[in-house]
Amino acid sequence: MVATAPKNSEAYDLYLRGNFFLHKSDEESLNRALDYFKKSIKNDRSYALPYAGIANAYVNLADAYLPPKDAYPKAKSAALKALELDSTIAEARVALAFILGAYERDQLSSQREFRRAMEFNPNSTDVLQLSALYLGSRTGSPEAIALADQAIALDPLNPFNSWTKEYVLFMARQYDAVIELHKRTVELDPNFFYSDSWVGLAYREKGMLNEALDEYTKVQKLMPGQPLFGLAALYARIGKRQEAKNILRDLINESTKRYVAPTGIAIVYIALGERDMGFEWLDRAYEAHDAFLHGLKTDVRFDPVRSDPRYAVLLKKLGFEK
Repeated sequence: MVATAPKNSEAYDLYLRGNFFLHKSDEESLNRALDYFKKSIKNDRSYALPYAGIANAYVNLADAYLPPKDAYPKAKSAALKALELDSTIAEARVALAFILGAYERDQLSSQREFRRAMEFNPNSTDVLQLSALYLGSRTGSPEAIALADQAIALDPLNPFNSWTKEYVLFMARQYDAVIELHKRTVELDPNFFYSDSWVGLAYREKGMLNEALDEYTKVQKLMPGQPLFGLAALYARIGKRQEAKNILRDLINESTKRYVAPTGIAIVYIALGERDMGFEWLDRAYEAHDAFLHGLKTDVRFDPVRSDPRYAVLLKKLGFEK
């Protein structure tokens, strides 16, 4: 095992800059994080932490901005290099755990690595956050909420931690709690957005459709020109089918130019009641190794198709059912 300390202060400074941008959610910031981590490694190739940073940056870029098959292998390579240099780096081990579970679908190895990451550093916000996200997506369990709470306690000013708890609360179907917590997330960063608006979805599930529409209108201003899965599904819920189909068309067109998570497109089709197309895109999500698919058993947005025999088949393929 090699010590984590860098050989020079410049490598450490570059790592800290990268870590600052790592905890933002937009694509530009995550790419800046990668750039700083790579510069840190150029200064000191034996310094393990920036390799862990690269692994986590690619994990955050995957699915939301990059195709899983492009991002996760790079993340795994960086995580393994970090662990080769220092086997105690929990941030590299938790990235590896996420990759093994979400991308490689090796749940036993994933669970082992999540446990080891927690053993090495139970006070790492990266470890707690990724653990909460993964467990929350698959189970919506109180344990996932507790992990998100610990991350917030350790770094209360990080909006990504607050967003993470919003997500696991949504998966646990605690919609009032999502709405209340979102007030705090907005105070930390009114422009924070990643993947979807959980408070918009919470309003939708509570039947507060005007509030949901107001929330997505705000998000659309933050993401001009980017078609939003959640807004399309909301339009479907309130009977604005043509508006939903227009966004769906834009999403599919966009998917020919850049990676667009097929699970999101499937969710829109399901909201429109078009099951066959929904399952066609869920199959595409499975082939793409789309990590968002791991909410299949828990996410309320899949409730309309749970009685379909194809749903049980997909759960089994993902390792939820034996």
